[in-house]
Amino acid sequence: MAAAGNKLAANSIGWLMIGYCAALLPLFVHLPVWMPALAGLTLFWQLQIYRNKITVPAKLLKFLLVISSVGMLFYSLGSLFSLRGFVGLLCLAFCLKLLELQAKKDLYLLVFLGCFVSACQLLFSSTMSAFFYALICILVFHGCLITAQLQSQQQNGRSGQRGKVSAVLKLRWDSSHWRIIKSVLVLFVQGLPIAVVLFLVMPRIGSLWQVPINSSVAKTGVSDSLSVGDISRLNQDSSPAMRVTFKTKNKPDNSQLYWRGMVLADFDGKTWRRDTKISSTPVSAVQRSQLYQYATGPTAQTYSYQIMLEASGQNWLYALNTAEVENQQIRQWQDYSLTRSTVLNSRFQYQLRSHLNFKANPQTLSAEQFQLYTSLPSNSNPASRAMAEKLATQYSDPRRLIDALMRMFTSEFSYTLEPGKLQPANPIDDFLYNTKRGYCEHFASSTAFVLRAAGIPARIATGYQGGQWSSDASYLLVTQAAAHAWVEVWLDTQGWVRLDPTTAVAPQRIERGATRFLAQMQSATGLNAGINQWAFLRQMRLRLDGINYQWHRWVLGYDNQLQYNLVKQLLGGVDAWRIALLLLLATVVTAFPIAAVKLWRSRITMSDINLKSIARLEKKLLRLGLSREKGETLACFLQRSASHSTENKHVLTQLLIASNQLLYGPQQHANNTDRERIQQLLKELKY
Repeated sequence: MAAAGNKLAANSIGWLMIGYCAALLPLFVHLPVWMPALAGLTLFWQLQIYRNKITVPAKLLKFLLVISSVGMLFYSLGSLFSLRGFVGLLCLAFCLKLLELQAKKDLYLLVFLGCFVSACQLLFSSTMSAFFYALICILVFHGCLITAQLQSQQQNGRSGQRGKVSAVLKLRWDSSHWRIIKSVLVLFVQGLPIAVVLFLVMPRIGSLWQVPINSSVAKTGVSDSLSVGDISRLNQDSSPAMRVTFKTKNKPDNSQLYWRGMVLADFDGKTWRRDTKISSTPVSAVQRSQLYQYATGPTAQTYSYQIMLEASGQNWLYALNTAEVENQQIRQWQDYSLTRSTVLNSRFQYQLRSHLNFKANPQTLSAEQFQLYTSLPSNSNPASRAMAEKLATQYSDPRRLIDALMRMFTSEFSYTLEPGKLQPANPIDDFLYNTKRGYCEHFASSTAFVLRAAGIPARIATGYQGGQWSSDASYLLVTQAAAHAWVEVWLDTQGWVRLDPTTAVAPQRIERGATRFLAQMQSATGLNAGINQWAFLRQMRLRLDGINYQWHRWVLGYDNQLQYNLVKQLLGGVDAWRIALLLLLATVVTAFPIAAVKLWRSRITMSDINLKSIARLEKKLLRLGLSREKGETLACFLQRSASHSTENKHVLTQLLIASNQLLYGPQQHANNTDRERIQQLLKELKY
């Protein structure tokens, strides 16, 4: 057992329990389902220990509890060497340490663990709301420390009461709690200037831990392959994929917003994949020269923009057609696709300039390239092959063949979110001749297959289409639901040309964007509740996303380049002496108000403070019609008041005792207690 003077008061336990629950609550969704039960059990157990209803568990029991908890965590996660495993171990330590809470050293350790657990929330969510929630949790733990420190001061001042601890935990919201909150906020405000300056000038380093993104749910989004017929029902994911800020006043129309990611040229009869050779051959000097010549031409339609891409766990990036890149972290390949050297486990911002009308000088495809873009597996989808051969016989011009194919889609096919599963052997035949219902992947894959079977080079491009402007139109929000697939076809006189068969079936999907079009379809098919269609809620979501976007852009996206530009603009340079001067200025700005307040308070004697409390007492009694006569002592005044006001006689008698102790008591801590006692009694007066 801890020494008596080292025991904890009820307020310290109360602040700790509030922080304990608040810090663990957001992490439960990322941890095994039995973790909340364990946290609740340890909390209840500690409360019973504090109320002296049960004893502290024996060492053997605690040892068995630790071993079994770690074993269950390993069994639930499969491995402890992962982000969830490390966070789970930290939360286990936090929960189980609560059972040993007896002395202040245990309290301090729990507070430090609680601050780490609170910060762990930011490993799973970096939104502004998550940051402020974690900050509030940390401030609660600081309140626990201040409460424990005040308890130590009271115990040191009252040796006669040392070791006396309440056996019953009663949490009452009184003036002492407001004083703790005020102290915590004062400490926070005092440290804020230095924290801001350190944030601005300290060198930026990469994340120590990264959040892996895993998903086994069928939903919209972009992967490194495209298969037809694997998903029977499409679940729309409205989470952000990226946010785009255009640097020019003129912005492209929604129908031009094709965010090109990967090019899929290899087809095995069911799945389209990237061709390893094309996707690993950098753009040539000739291609770069063509881009530069187009950008400086008089008819160039060029847009400069910044993309903030969400973590995807992949390394490919997105851009409008066709992009110029200056970032050394980004590589551009022969098909103009973009990748990064490392996977995106955190948000990534990059600048691009795109030429929407760019067409490479039409050159004859090499025999190798022609073979790649027209190759099909033998004996797959025979009915579709027959259709392609028939179309090729009827239309010698590839453009007329494409028009005929689009007319067939317009007249006989429909766009749906529930296409149903296709036959695995020949999925394209099943789609073109039987179901005739699908979404962009079905139409793109079928179109590319038919074109190749007709001897026309074709490939599939995947990415996103469209987007939704923010409430102030400052940036474009592209969600996972905007994932899209289209076809690129080679025409001898034009080179690669974008062909989107979805426009033939559902032109509203391209013209109005995925958000509005899919919302209508979801409402009609019952995939989405009507409440989500409320304009008010949509606007609220856009406004909240706008706030989060600025947070990500200027706080989380504050990288080395932004830091260099800002510090150089503020200080006129990035020399060491300038940064040291800025840090010194921040220290002075923080320390000067603190020193000034302490100097002002030191001029106020304890008697002045006591006299102010007595004056406040007289002002309250004046509301009862009781005024102090000239030359009358405070004791006589309170005795006379008690005899005149029978309703408040008991309260006035207690005020007499407290005021005498306040004026003539020898100790400072007693004065503080008596002043609080007077304030409490004044609230009990009946007017």
